[in-house]
This record gives sequence, C-alpha cells and structure tokens, in this order.
Amino acid sequence: MNESENVFLYKRRYLSLKELMDYNNERLKLKLLLLFYKNRFLTKHLHLFDRFSLKKNKFFESYSLVRELSDDLSQSYKEITLSQLNYFEALEIDDFDKCRKTIISKFSKARLFTSSRNQKELKEKLAEVKRKFDSISWGTLFYIDFEKKRDKNNDLISSVDVDYIKTNESYFIIKIKISPSEKFEKKFKQIIENKDYSLSKHHYHSYLEILKLKRFYSYESMGISSKTLNIDNLLSDLNQQVKKNITKYFKGYFYDSKISPSLPSIEYYEVGDISKFHLDNSLKRNFNSSFNGYYSNEDNQIEVYFSNSKNRSTRFQVVKQKGHGSKEQKGKDDTDYDRIETHYLLNSLSFPCVFKGILIELFEKLNNLKRDVYDFGNDTKNMNIFKSLFFFKYNNSYLKLKQTLVHILIMTKRFENEFTKNSLVIYTEEFELEKINSLNNRTRKEKTNFLFDTVEEFSESIKVLNEKTKEINEVFKSIEELNSYRTSYLLQIISLFIGILAFIFAFDKVKDYCLDLFNFLVN
Repeated sequence: MNESENVFLYKRRYLSLKELMDYNNERLKLKLLLLFYKNRFLTKHLHLFDRFSLKKNKFFESYSLVRELSDDLSQSYKEITLSQLNYFEALEIDDFDKCRKTIISKFSKARLFTSSRNQKELKEKLAEVKRKFDSISWGTLFYIDFEKKRDKNNDLISSVDVDYIKTNESYFIIKIKISPSEKFEKKFKQIIENKDYSLSKHHYHSYLEILKLKRFYSYESMGISSKTLNIDNLLSDLNQQVKKNITKYFKGYFYDSKISPSLPSIEYYEVGDISKFHLDNSLKRNFNSSFNGYYSNEDNQIEVYFSNSKNRSTRFQVVKQKGHGSKEQKGKDDTDYDRIETHYLLNSLSFPCVFKGILIELFEKLNNLKRDVYDFGNDTKNMNIFKSLFFFKYNNSYLKLKQTLVHILIMTKRFENEFTKNSLVIYTEEFELEKINSLNNRTRKEKTNFLFDTVEEFSESIKVLNEKTKEINEVFKSIEELNSYRTSYLLQIISLFIGILAFIFAFDKVKDYCLDLFNFLVN
C-alpha cells in the first residue's frame, strides 16, 4: 500500500509466480532507469522518450500519475457500501462423489454439522444428487464464522454461507455468500473516500532489447482510474481468500481457470440515494456497463451491471437503494422485507452469473481442442521412418483428443435437452427479472429486459456451441479414419519385421528342412 501526495494505491497481496516475477522485473528496470536518469554522464545515453517520460511523471508503485480525474458536472458520492459478495464454483455431477466426500470431511466442524440430525440429513440429501436426473434442487451446505478463527488468509472475510444449486443432470453449483470483515469495509471506505486519479502504466522492453535499442520503455497504457484499480485489487485479494479457504478443496471449473483468475461473482452494493450515485462519474467508472448498457427496474432503484467482454463477463454488479424493499409493518410484524427482496434478487441472478462463466469455459476448451486437432493433423501428415518410431506417442495424443471431444459432445447434447428456454426461466423465478429493463442499449432499438436477454443469449450460445462441436467432430472423423489406416499399416510392418527376426533366430533349427524343400522344388 502506498499513499503519497493524496494518491492512494491498494497493493495486491496475492500474486501468482509469474505476476510476482513481472512485478519485480518492472521495479528493477525502473530503478535502473532512474539510476541512468540521475547520473549526468549516463543520462545522455537514454532514449529521448525515456527521458521525457521520467521528467513529466510522478511514480507510484508501477504507475505514473497523469492527472486528477475531476469534472465540474461530477459530484463525489461516498454513501455506498459493498455489503455482500456471492462467489460460485461449478462441478460436473459425474465427478460429484469426490465433492460429496470433501463437504463431509473437510467442513465437518462447520455450524450446520454440529448436530447429528443435520449431518445425517445432509448426507442423505447429497447421496441422492448424482442419480436424481429430472429434478432441480437448492439447499444449504454449511456456515463458517471466520471471526472465531482469524488469520492473515481470511482477514477480509467475516463469515461464509455455502449453498448449492443442482441442475437436472449436468452441474452441482456451489454458491459462496461472503459477509465482508471490518477490515475489508475499512479498506473499501478508504478507497471510496480518496480522490480518483488518472494513471498510466509503462511497459518495458526485455533486458536484451534494452541493450539493443538503448530504450527502456516499450509502450504506455493510459486512462487507468486509481479508484477502479484499487477496488479491483481489493476484490482480487478477497477472491484469493475464498479460493484458499473454500474452493481449493473442490477444484471445480473455475479454480484453475486459464481464462480468468477470478471466480464468477455477484457484488451487491447499497447506496443511500441512487440518483446521487449517478452524479459521481468517477465512481461510476467502476461499473461494467457496455454497448448493451445496464439494467434497471421500473422505479430505477435497482440496477444490474455486467460486461460482455471476455475477461469480466462473469462479474455481476448490483446497485440497490437502501430500504427499497421495505414495507409498512403492522402489529408485531418485524420482518425485514428489504433483506428478503435482496435475498430473492441475488438468488435469481446466481444461475445466470455462473452459467455465463461455464459457457465461456466451454467455448475456450472447444477452441483449444480445435487447435490441437489441427496441430495433430499437421504433425502426422508426413509420417516418415523417424516419426514412425513415436507410434505410441502419436496414438496416445490421438486418444486424449478423442476423449476430450467425446466429453464435449456429451455436454453439448445434455445442454440441448436440459437448458431449454422454459427450463432456464425456472432458475430465476424468485425475483421478477422480466421487470428489470435494459437502459442505454446501443445494439438494440427495441426495449428488452434482463430475463429475455439472458435466456436468448444462453439459447444462442448453446446452439453455437453445438454447431462448433459438430464441425470439429466432422474434421476429427477424417483424422480418425487416416489414423486407423496408418495404425493398421504400421502394425503390419511391425508384424512382418517380427516374423523376419523370428525366422533369422530360428534358422539353425529349420535350415535342413528349408534345403530339402528347395531341392525338392528344383528337382
């Protein structure tokens, strides 16, 4: 964390090995660059762009300050809280046995396991999950209070409620409801209350290119909001703590995702006055509206944001005016209707959020398979004697490709039968999402709503996924046929070679018979 000259940067605590190496390399290159710049004999050897950038910029961590993001028409709004986050993990029901054992063994001390009755009921419920094909179900798994066992890897989490959604026959979805800790709330408040600055990030050449070109900087990324960067970094740390404490035991779809390091999530923000929230242009930059705009209910007091970009499409953001769901209470009615409304709203958004992430993962897996199939065809198109020696290696690669393709074919077939337009609506019935309408949509003239757009998008995605899978299968059939002929041919050669070797080694025993046969044929 670094705070200097009113620029506040929240530094991420959890970095991958590659991110850590990149960060250290950047710091080292910046130190070398500053060393050259401050030395009057060395500075003349610096590239003009390097000298100009150092002269005009103030540096904060890996970023340089451009200017304060101020707008005469913008008002700073600070009455916003991030009061709840829902993270999701998904497992294929075919692999559910391991998940069931993990829930019972790893989380046996969680609150809902304290009584033998609850433990027995949950075991019975989980035992039926894998075989109940034609039923959708929801339920509670366990609750953990991290306030009672605090350490550095859970200091952003107050408590965790873990529920599940079971689809007909494809997925067991784990829903992780996070109540942020006091430390998280303080950091978030500090980010909101600090000014927003426009930052730029310089990207460096490699060490070898620096020596060749005599230039440190490669290019510069502009227009980075310090407030958005800080919120993203804080949420990244929270995401890593959820992985370390919960999802690492399940290792589902998103734990080791190559697409995004973040789990699919829903961020729930409460504001005191949503009209004033819209006047803070700096704060609004954090919300992922795209060409499809965002969604709002009829009185414009509930808003749903998400982006269609690949890296952020599994992050939903809900902004709701505090007290929107409250009702006039009579007599002894002390029901918190506002909290109930929030509960139903987030429950209805849960499946769209996680299924969007699942589809992105499947499309990525399909693209990788397509590339692997083409590479396999290219590698084996000219099978010379040397390549023939690696017969088993190529056949093993072929079998792995076939297994992956068969798995995707099964999944797409299930999707066609399981996730129809009618069935998709079932997962969102707790809240009237059809009353949350699209706003600022630049791609459509007609007015649409969240439910309609989501169902249409999923139906179209499943259709495209199915078509692409069939295309790859057709290509693979040709490779499969060629591989079958090639395998048969190589096996014949190997059999002939083994026969010749056997004849040579047994020649002493059969030579008399061979000579007699030869003489008989000659005579």
